Amino acid sequence: MIKFEVYINDKLYSEADVAFGDQLETAVFKLVGDEGIGMVMTAFLPTSLESKKYLNWEYEYLDVGDEIRIKLTKAEAAETTQITDHTEPENEEKAESSLFCSFCGKGDLEVRKVICGEEGNICDECIELCYSVIEDEKQR
Repeated sequence: MIKFEVYINDKLYSEADVAFGDQLETAVFKLVGDEGIGMVMTAFLPTSLESKKYLNWEYEYLDVGDEIRIKLTKAEAAETTQITDHTEPENEEKAESSLFCSFCGKGDLEVRKVICGEEGNICDECIELCYSVIEDEKQR
């Protein structure tokens, strides 16, 4: 088992002891139509006994000059992945959404993904709804 410690500007952002059959991803991104730069972590947990097979952190927005450091160490053996999220310190306000779905109005912190287009944005939940409507129409 490997322990991942992720730091932003020397402040612990998250740590995870990742089991052999699980996966942890860290992505730094700049979305189309958004001036901000962000980072998100996702854990894929096929070995999890719970129904939720992935865990997605809220976006952490970055500024020019920010430093990201990932420290890898051996973790104590455990059967399942253990994750500690350090993104919501007690005395800090919650981050606000910066992108919103043009259809339902939900922000990027309320859904898994907001896809930006030239004329508007759409979230993964609206895409799933559209897909289910199309599938229902096909069956009629």
